[in-house]
Amino acid sequence: MYFLLVAGLMLGLLVYGFFFIISKFMEQYYLAPLLTFFTAFVVVIYGFFFVRGFEGMSYTFFSVGIFLVSVLGMIVLPLLAKSSKLTKITIWDKIGLIVFPVTFFTIIFTLT
Repeated sequence: MYFLLVAGLMLGLLVYGFFFIISKFMEQYYLAPLLTFFTAFVVVIYGFFFVRGFEGMSYTFFSVGIFLVSVLGMIVLPLLAKSSKLTKITIWDKIGLIVFPVTFFTIIFTLT
């Protein structure tokens, strides 16, 4: 159970980082925690309606980790948005747009 929560936290950090980079391009920083929360909601819906039963409960633990990252990201967001160093778009942001989704899907397909 705790492994699933920690895995959800790691996947949530990847999702939050990806959406934060996208929100930097659009200069709408509130989208990062909002879209991360929406991702957690979609994972819960998938676990309840498509997997069903006791096996679908593991998706709920994944989504709790993603939800925690969303809430913590919302708390930290004013600090991230005020920093001029973090709001500039760098080459590492462009690399992150490729690396984060590849890492995310590699972890998902490795665990299943």
